[in-house]
Amino acid sequence: MVGKEPRQAYAVKLGGNFLVSAMIQSLGEAFVFASRLGVEPETFFEAVNDALFQSPFYAACARTMLHPPQQTASTIEMGAKDLNLLREAAAGVQTRMGLADRVAEIFAEARRIGPAGQDWVVGQYRMVQRRGVNIG
Repeated sequence: MVGKEPRQAYAVKLGGNFLVSAMIQSLGEAFVFASRLGVEPETFFEAVNDALFQSPFYAACARTMLHPPQQTASTIEMGAKDLNLLREAAAGVQTRMGLADRVAEIFAEARRIGPAGQDWVVGQYRMVQRRGVNIG
């Protein structure tokens, strides 16, 4: 139990889903970076997960990114909904969340160009790949 107030559970739910979005974003960007330097994303992930995280959750997300499933577990749109709720709640307590704002921009772009209905992990990774191509 995180506290007696419903807002405390709300904070944990929204904060946890924000961490998922941030993890997907950072893992995807690291994959794009590594691949541009000639390291396969799976090789990169095995090295990093063995040395730093040893996380089954990171491993599951990496597998989903690199081997998209047939079934969608949850969509980018669902992640965007909770991220927007988090940003609204943060504003209500005068808290700036710069990374959340940046990821929200990426989700909004996904909504404009189409992959918002895709699997959350796969779609967000596709956005990272798309955005990583056009550095000017």
